[in-house]
Amino acid sequence: QPLPIDGQGRLWGQSFRNRADGRSDMHVAVSTNGGASFQQQGTKAITPARGGGILFATGGKVVMLWDAHDAGTPARFMWRDDAWPLWQNRLSDGIYHGAALSLVRDGEGGAHLVYKNEADVLRHRHFDGTGFGPAAAIPAAADWALQPALTRMDSGELVLFYNHVLEANR
Repeated sequence: QPLPIDGQGRLWGQSFRNRADGRSDMHVAVSTNGGASFQQQGTKAITPARGGGILFATGGKVVMLWDAHDAGTPARFMWRDDAWPLWQNRLSDGIYHGAALSLVRDGEGGAHLVYKNEADVLRHRHFDGTGFGPAAAIPAAADWALQPALTRMDSGELVLFYNHVLEANR
């Protein structure tokens, strides 16, 4: 099957990388130069067993449909609109372990993100629906154990909870 071409003429490809533990990582890549090179768009899913699926373009969207080679898990799908920007915007300071974060929707098509960066410092960024704004420092002592929890009140006010060190290594 030929590679899908979206409404903007970009070529899309997908693959599954098998892990030693039997799971698979699903990767998606895009070419904006007719296939001369591809840019990986990140790991999009992890299947509980060897994965397989199909990537196709239709109706202004690129759609990925996949499942694992097992019994009992449902098939899944996701899509991206042709007009959306490619996943090129990166947070320059990274997120500690990729999971030290908390996110709430802003009620207007965006979201607020609080995360611990790789220097163990809490930061806030706003996602406006197309990308993340600049990082704002949250006054808290840098520590490897910091974990944020963010919520939004009905008034729109953000409330942030986070742990802090009372005694080293405890």
